[in-house]
Amino acid sequence: MTRTCFLVASFVLVCGANVSAGAERQPKKREIVSFSVGPPAPWVKAVTAPAESAIDRESPTLSYLLVDRQQKIEPPAFYYHDVRKVMSEKGVQNGASLFASFDPSFEKLTLHFIRVIRNGVVSERLDRSQIKLGPAEEDPQRLVYHPYCNVQTTLNDVRVGDIVEFAYTVEGMNPRLQGKRSDLFPMQWSSPIGRNILRIVYPSKRRLGFQARNDSTPPVVVEGKGVTEQTYETTNVPGLTVEDDSPEDYLPKRQLQVSEIENWGELVQWALPLFEPEPARSREFEKEVTALQEIADPEQRTVAALRFVEEEVRYIAVESTPAAHRATSLDEIMQRRFADYKDKAVLLVSLLRRTGIDAAPALVSNASWSAVRERLPSPRIFDHAIVQVCLGENTYWIDPTRSSQRGPLPQVYVPNYGCALVLRPDTKELTPVHPSPASLSQKKVVENYRILAPGKNSEL
Repeated sequence: MTRTCFLVASFVLVCGANVSAGAERQPKKREIVSFSVGPPAPWVKAVTAPAESAIDRESPTLSYLLVDRQQKIEPPAFYYHDVRKVMSEKGVQNGASLFASFDPSFEKLTLHFIRVIRNGVVSERLDRSQIKLGPAEEDPQRLVYHPYCNVQTTLNDVRVGDIVEFAYTVEGMNPRLQGKRSDLFPMQWSSPIGRNILRIVYPSKRRLGFQARNDSTPPVVVEGKGVTEQTYETTNVPGLTVEDDSPEDYLPKRQLQVSEIENWGELVQWALPLFEPEPARSREFEKEVTALQEIADPEQRTVAALRFVEEEVRYIAVESTPAAHRATSLDEIMQRRFADYKDKAVLLVSLLRRTGIDAAPALVSNASWSAVRERLPSPRIFDHAIVQVCLGENTYWIDPTRSSQRGPLPQVYVPNYGCALVLRPDTKELTPVHPSPASLSQKKVVENYRILAPGKNSEL
């Protein structure tokens, strides 16, 4: 499996298992974090992999004979099962590397089996002593942190032509989602998939919205005894790699979104409490408020507050959705002087509101940009927050996670996210994001031509 495919697989496991990040939910050091080993639960349906895939030859490294995902809505559980075939020496490392992610504060992980099949002979490889359990890999140089846990292992003696089979279940759900399901399932990876199955089981009384993207394959729906099953199955799904320089809102891969949130206004009401910090009591916060109040011009006051949040509070990128955690208290942010995107937005909004400026957090997507309009309302599609500032008839968009921005407020740069979900009590729809024209980088090129007499070379 290529590195791109590995990252996609990681996203599938994390998203499908409903994993969210949050520093406040990290298990205490004294708590013992563990996982279980056992068979799949009775609600899981057994699925077999095809003997061979017609698209095996399309992958130079790794091919998935089977990707089997089953989601139970109530009580929440996610079952993952894949069968991968190593196609070359380059695919051995990724084919032998297995992992699953979970949040031990509200989720339970059970490993079911790890098998290697060689020439038709099955070898059981689930050895608890060979499985490592620890925090997800962090990248301190990029200031990126992942606050969930991984179980991972690298199998010994995996060869070209071997088939590796792996299965686990994650039970539980982030309590901050308030029982509302919200999932995004990639239905196409960078590596080919011979048989791709997604089964969703839920009480018939619950109203789930489904949206397929780039795939018209209809589900098979089965009703019975108050339970609904939707099964999506495709075969010979080709691998697809998206070029790094593609537009942000270019999303050609097949996806399925599931959401119980009916409209954008409902999502706003859910998100508002997560962005309401505890009242500030520290001298440091009040000192900064006093300094800002001495600036008479509202635009200059906004810029001063932005520079404080950008330069005096270090940015730590915690990869998470808005459901990950409640906003950190303002006093704690001022004391520790580092914050993720949510806390940076909350701090800037709080400073501006205390000094008489109309400001609000706004959820945006780094991954989808304007394509958010085409999605079902869901916290899963947002992964960043900026700030909307309203001064008279002018609206400004500010990203406090950036650094070293200079110039007046109209020149403060923010990417063209296309649209944002502004967290105000009266918000019912997405709001278009129009960066100030003065904030866009411009380059002026002047070409001087010197035209000489016929027969002589001209000059540029």
